[in-house]
Amino acid sequence: MSTPSLFLDGWDVLGSVTEIRAECARNEHARISFTSSDGDLYPLCDPGRNPGTARLVLAVGGREIRFLLEERSGDERMFTVWGRGLTALLDAPHASESIHALGNRLASAAAVELAALAGLSLAWTAADWLLPPDWTHDGTPLSALLELAGSVGAVMEPGDGASLIVSPGWPVRPVDMPDATPEMSYDRDDLTDIAVERIAGSGHDAVEVVGYSETVTTPLAVAVEEDTPGRGQTLHLRVTWPGGARPAGATVSCTDPRAAVLRLAAAVTEEVSETVVFAAGQASCASPPSNVSRVSFIGDPSTGTVAVSADGMGLVLADQDGAVLDAEHVADVTYETTFERYEVRGHDVATLAITVAVAPSLPDVTVRVVMGQGQVEADPLSRPALTGEAAAVAAGTAWLDDARYDRQTVAATAPYRDAARPGVLAALVNEALGLSGVWLVTRADVALSGPRVVNELEMVQCLV
Repeated sequence: MSTPSLFLDGWDVLGSVTEIRAECARNEHARISFTSSDGDLYPLCDPGRNPGTARLVLAVGGREIRFLLEERSGDERMFTVWGRGLTALLDAPHASESIHALGNRLASAAAVELAALAGLSLAWTAADWLLPPDWTHDGTPLSALLELAGSVGAVMEPGDGASLIVSPGWPVRPVDMPDATPEMSYDRDDLTDIAVERIAGSGHDAVEVVGYSETVTTPLAVAVEEDTPGRGQTLHLRVTWPGGARPAGATVSCTDPRAAVLRLAAAVTEEVSETVVFAAGQASCASPPSNVSRVSFIGDPSTGTVAVSADGMGLVLADQDGAVLDAEHVADVTYETTFERYEVRGHDVATLAITVAVAPSLPDVTVRVVMGQGQVEADPLSRPALTGEAAAVAAGTAWLDDARYDRQTVAATAPYRDAARPGVLAALVNEALGLSGVWLVTRADVALSGPRVVNELEMVQCLV
């Protein structure tokens, strides 16, 4: 094996550091840390320089593992540097939390779009399915990606550079592992510092997977603009939805099947001024408020803050922690109300109502997955993003494979190999400790101390 190198901004600084540790595990960012007492190196390791770029490259064997430089602790006499792999660009603080609306496409396509937000490539080898039209995720791109992967029991495997893979939690099912072909092997002389642990399985052999189901969202308020509407007359409605807009991908209908509904405008915002009375800290409004802009108390002022109520229908007086105050006040308030405008024709005004059905063209998904006799039922799994039975079966199978069986884990140190990576299969032969057969590598850290380069491994095997 060639001599390892640690590059900082293109300069090899291996001779200026003492110990290096690169952590590589499934469903985690790769991480690097090293220590140094080189005072000249200290200012060069400033995390404020070129943040969000791959400033650190660990070259070991045939691999070049790239990292961000995110933290430096200590002083110039002795300091530690820490950073994560490039998948951290999908996570805080490099990526902010936002609403990701990625419905009506394959989960793999949504994952590729999420990875591309940070300039990363992604390969999806897990079960795939069509997302519901209204699928959204409120969080970082990484949390959205992990939610998609976790829906079918898959995991994220970071690459050495600007890439990652979403793969099945078990690349080979536990029942098939004894006959699987390992990608590498370790005999009794390869492993040191061995620790073996046995973990009991749950014994479950059946689970119900509850996937997508149609939801109905009703408006907060419906106001008719016409003063005296008559039966069959064209009406104009102001409809306020929770959150200010109807759910993405939704269809709108009237309870009167003869009515034709046309949306004229979305997300119209108007200011409303009125005098409100707070009783026990709560006040009703003429229109559902979306934001409070001005408040003027009549008489004794309140020590609380006027905010929109949790149900979106009125206002509350709240303390600094958000708790509603038990107070009586009168105030002139100005607030914003947000609504959509609709035109309705051919209706029976006596029975008119607006509802919204989300993606009614997709059937509900509920699948029971059974292994063996199905006598030990697990609690149902809620997987609302799954729209097809095949994906639901994959999710249930992955969950049972992971939970059902007793397993044993091994932590050990081995000579460094390029092939030792999370997600590969390895054969073990150590009769003295009773270790044999094919194992799944879940962690393969790289540790360098002087000339010594090793893998610190964690592996698992189900006792089927």
